[in-house]
Amino acid sequence: MRIGNYRLGLADRLFVEPSPFLGNGQSLCSSFRHMAHPSDRRRVGKVLAGVVKEYGTSINIDALANELAESLIPAQHLERFARAIIDSANEPAPSPGLEQASRSRPALGPVGPTPEEMRREALGRITTATGSTPTLVGDHGTQVYRSPGGPRIYLRTSNATHLQGDHKKYWFGLDVTWFDDHSAFFVLQCGVDFTLVVPVVEWIPFRDSLGHASNGTKRQPHVHLDGAAIELREHQRGPNPFNLDLTPWVDTWGPLTAATRSTPA
Repeated sequence: MRIGNYRLGLADRLFVEPSPFLGNGQSLCSSFRHMAHPSDRRRVGKVLAGVVKEYGTSINIDALANELAESLIPAQHLERFARAIIDSANEPAPSPGLEQASRSRPALGPVGPTPEEMRREALGRITTATGSTPTLVGDHGTQVYRSPGGPRIYLRTSNATHLQGDHKKYWFGLDVTWFDDHSAFFVLQCGVDFTLVVPVVEWIPFRDSLGHASNGTKRQPHVHLDGAAIELREHQRGPNPFNLDLTPWVDTWGPLTAATRSTPA
C-alpha cells in the first residue's frame, strides 16, 4: 500500500486503518515519528498488545518485526513488544466463557536500562530542548548540570519497579536544599519511558508531602505509571495519603527552553 512515495507496511496499516482497539480510527503514525508524549507511546503499546492477544499466533511475527524495525520506536519498547508476542504465541487459546481476567495482558519483565543509558537519554532531551549540551557543575555523584545561559538542572534517574499489572513505580532522591534554588529545574528521568521536567518552584508546596529520607535531609518522590495515569503517590499506608497528577510535567520542555534563553550566564 502506498501514499505518495511512502510505502505503508503491516505496522503502518495497524495505525492508519480504523482499529477496533482505538474505536475511532485515529492515526498513530505521528506517535511513531515524533514520540511526542508517553501517553501516545502507551496507546501504541496497547494497540499492539490488543492485536497480539486477539490474533495470537496468526500474526506473521517475522513480518511484524521487520516493519517495527523500520519505524522510529526505541529498542527498549520493541523488546517489550517482542516479549508480549512471544508470550502470547506460547499461551494456549482461552476457552470460551472464561472471565476477562483470564485474558489479561501477561506480566512483562523490566527492560532495565543502565544508569548511564538513562542519564544519556535525559541529557539528549535537555540538549534538544535548550539547543546546547549541558555540563556537569555539581560535586561528583550529585548530577547537577547547567546549559550555557541556562538554570541549574538537578538530574536524577530511576529504573522502574514493576508492580502488579500495567503498573510501574520510579523513585528519586532530592536533597531538601535544592528546593531553595527557585530558578532551577528537576529533571527526573523515568527509565527511558518519559521525563518529568519540573521547575523547582512549582513543587515547593508539595515538598513536605513527598517521602522523607536521610533524617529529613532528602525528599523521595514516588512516581507511578499505572495504566494511563502518571501520578505522585506518597504515604499510601498512612492516615494522610498524598496523590498528585503529574501530567503537567511529563516531557514538558517549554519552560526549560524559555528559562535557558532568559537566564544570565
